[in-house]
Amino acid sequence: MKWKYMDGKAAVPKLDSEWDEETGFFGRLRHGIFDQDGFQRVINILELVDTSGEQLDSRFVSLTWFIPTFMEWQRVRVRERGGTVHDLDHAQQVIIELLFKVLGTP
Repeated sequence: MKWKYMDGKAAVPKLDSEWDEETGFFGRLRHGIFDQDGFQRVINILELVDTSGEQLDSRFVSLTWFIPTFMEWQRVRVRERGGTVHDLDHAQQVIIELLFKVLGTP
């Protein structure tokens, strides 16, 4: 199966939906719920983003650069809801590595 890559602009609506309070991975995480399926959706999106040769869409950057910090801030909420902080830590590291690939490093 051939994967269809997308540019940053095409990824915006998909990433934006993950910040939805009720159904999005990050929206649910804000309430202390670590959703493994939601995490996989985010990974699938980020793995398909190819930003090589393009000027990054500003909305794409605003939706992604904050993710690792946001996830760190949710540790207490996940713990309070009985979630496994280890899963959150692993997810955060996976996303950081993908963002290095997509956004590059200084």
